[in-house]
Amino acid sequence: MKRVFRHLLIVSLMLSSVATGTNLTPVWNASAATVAGNSQTSANPVHQSIFFNDFQVVGLDDNGQNWVNNDQFILPPHTPIDIDITQLTYGDQTTVSQNSVSLDGTELPEFQQQSEATGSSFVWKVPRFTIPVERLSPGTHTLTFVAKDGKQRASTVNVRFLVQASQTADIYQGKAEAGKLLASGTTITLIGTSGAEAFSASVAGTWKLSKQGETTLLKGGYGRNFDTGTLEAGAYQLLFHADDPGLEDWQATIHIGEAEIYQGTDETGQLVAANQKIVAPAAPSTVSFYSKVPGYWTVSGTGQTEENAQRIDVKIPVEFSGMTLTVSFEPYGDKQHQVSMEVQIPGTMNACDPSTATARMDIMIRNNSLSSLLFEQKNIRSSTTAVTLYQDPIYQVWIATDGNHLRFGREFDDEGPGIWTINGVVATSDQLSWDHTALLLNEAGTFQINYYSRLNPGVNWCGSVTIVEDSRPLPSSDSCEVGDSGTVPAAETIYLETDKGRKLKDGDEVTIESVDDLEEFSRLTLTANHAVLDGKKKVEEDNHVYRMPNVEWEYEEVGFGEKQKFSGAPISSENRVEVVFNDKKVLKTFDNETDGARKRLNLADIIEENDNKPGTYTIRVWNELHYKTCELNWRGDYYEKDVDTATKEQEFSATIVLE
Repeated sequence: MKRVFRHLLIVSLMLSSVATGTNLTPVWNASAATVAGNSQTSANPVHQSIFFNDFQVVGLDDNGQNWVNNDQFILPPHTPIDIDITQLTYGDQTTVSQNSVSLDGTELPEFQQQSEATGSSFVWKVPRFTIPVERLSPGTHTLTFVAKDGKQRASTVNVRFLVQASQTADIYQGKAEAGKLLASGTTITLIGTSGAEAFSASVAGTWKLSKQGETTLLKGGYGRNFDTGTLEAGAYQLLFHADDPGLEDWQATIHIGEAEIYQGTDETGQLVAANQKIVAPAAPSTVSFYSKVPGYWTVSGTGQTEENAQRIDVKIPVEFSGMTLTVSFEPYGDKQHQVSMEVQIPGTMNACDPSTATARMDIMIRNNSLSSLLFEQKNIRSSTTAVTLYQDPIYQVWIATDGNHLRFGREFDDEGPGIWTINGVVATSDQLSWDHTALLLNEAGTFQINYYSRLNPGVNWCGSVTIVEDSRPLPSSDSCEVGDSGTVPAAETIYLETDKGRKLKDGDEVTIESVDDLEEFSRLTLTANHAVLDGKKKVEEDNHVYRMPNVEWEYEEVGFGEKQKFSGAPISSENRVEVVFNDKKVLKTFDNETDGARKRLNLADIIEENDNKPGTYTIRVWNELHYKTCELNWRGDYYEKDVDTATKEQEFSATIVLE
């Protein structure tokens, strides 16, 4: 969003507040429990905040209900809307969050987005998107925002706003109206010792050109087109007065001059050449630069910028000692004459000890403009050993604090935005992701990468990355890798236990003389071997780091009809339980496909449902323990990897005889 419009927007908002007062509309679609962070999966999604061009139009009150700033956002003419949304959804182990947008009742599918995260709740900062000028005609409009979760529960808010009609004629740069549309108050920069420019207007009127700060007319004209003619270096004021009395005057400033940069606060300082390296005072310190013409300044690493300015004071914090910053200047409206300087800060960079560095990185590869970002390696520790990557041709290699954040825009991990250096030089914004959580490498070579978290100063990462423009070498033979095989389960004894501590083992038979004695068997538990998920584990193999489910065998109480299967895990388990009357009639079945797993079995209730008929009631259990196996088999001239699943089956039965 160009800052040139912000002052006009602020003035418009102030005038609107004075004229109409505050109009906050409550939206009754969020509960107080939702705002408090209740993880109950029954809660509906909620919009925590929505911003238009950094102005908040939707938020939450103390009761967890949405308020909406209807009619308070007034958009200047010919201005797009940058939209930032934060929404909260709830789920189970994985929480899905969807966002959709409609303008005046028409859905805008190009802005529909989706993300997901592990956990029972997900606060998603939707990646910023922009409603273009072409969709925003003058007048009142309504934008509708819908947040949905994976179960299609939704929260909807409507924001009404005004797009101002142009108060001036439309002025275009060039001899035809097809050129760039210029807002009133804009600055046009022409690089050189002299320059000329042409303009065209949507209506006829009078043109006046004068030197800035002077009233003497240098050149005038009438009609829809105007040419300044050749002007020498300097600053000029151009005014257009339309014949239509309903239109205000349009004006612009024209700057002509060389894109010369001086170290200092004015042109009396030292002239700096493009790509020249300057040594700054020891940090913390300040280095100033000046240009004869205004433009856009950026400083790598610090995020410092100045827009439509002739000077920048670069603030250098002590954390940048030993690094090199890049200061870039782009003349206003002239990207072809960008100038960059390097600023070397004395001192020594903060040392990165691979043995103590806590950050982890993901390496992502994108092969061409039509392909998606793909994981190459995950959760890489700092190391003195270079990571070698292959890509042919080289397009994009990303070093990311969180690969899923880079791909989907979901919340980033603890590392967050950071300061990145490549071979000791602080990376510029065009080498970083939009929020500085990932670094782009797109050429062959070996690069020493350092990362320092801005959120947690003690969190850092360092490593060497080599990019080779070639196909990945083929392995000499297959090999069994992490996750290809699982631990063989032990043959533990299966037994049932009553709430009084009586254990029923395989083949046991218990005789009950009276129905009243069945109470002891109303809360039976089952103990057996089964697979249990205990978080995730990181496994290192051949300089690769894998993050996979940590599933282990546990001998303990299990659910009746329980099924334990986890994506990517090499072991799993499941059991099936039946209660059979007189070895013929199945009274009850417990498995993952019917009733699901139960912690307790109430045999007394099952017998009562069978009218307390005398006879034998047998509890049968089938317990299956699955584990992957991996073998390398010789095929005459090479080894072939065979991955299969083996199953250890256990059976159990115990009988209750009711007389």
